[in-house]
Amino acid sequence: MSKETLFDLKIVEDCAGHLLDALAPVCHRIDIAGSTRRSTPQVHDLDIVCWPIVRTIKTYDLFGEVIDQTLDISELENRLLAAGAQELNITEKIIRFTICWYEKQTIPVEIYLSEQDGSNFDALLQMRTGSEALNISLAVRAKKLNLCYVAGYGIYDLQKIERLDDGTEDGLFIALGIAPIDPVHRNGHYLHCLQQQAHV
Repeated sequence: MSKETLFDLKIVEDCAGHLLDALAPVCHRIDIAGSTRRSTPQVHDLDIVCWPIVRTIKTYDLFGEVIDQTLDISELENRLLAAGAQELNITEKIIRFTICWYEKQTIPVEIYLSEQDGSNFDALLQMRTGSEALNISLAVRAKKLNLCYVAGYGIYDLQKIERLDDGTEDGLFIALGIAPIDPVHRNGHYLHCLQQQAHV
């Protein structure tokens, strides 16, 4: 399906609710991201951020030493298939698939997986919510403060090798001296917010 195909927000929100209900029992946290979270009237896909409950499968050598370990997200995969996911493509950080929804519209979905300990869930949610222009503005703002906006991981002081935000989405903005911006205002209103609140 073309990236240019657009879907009404309400249709994608309904689909998102269906997927969140299906996946919540096998997740520590899960939330809608992207243009759907920003309440853009029309969107071209559905983005979700997920901290899955995983099982670590370890492989041992003859002496009992761990020589390999993998993360088992089969329960998440099974629930996705039961919820109607098609063309499922699972990588270490992203799960991509399509789902046939209202009036047989095929919606592309991307689920972004946080680190296993969930430490970057909120930073990943902020980054994947966007907009892209806002994320660029945050990176520029961080650089002016001699800090680093590490997309999906938070705000860092690279000299001290130290994370400065408190691990929450609001804390990421606050670490840059910016009042938290509601997702619905991260399309165009953010420029005004940054200009008014983010003077160095």
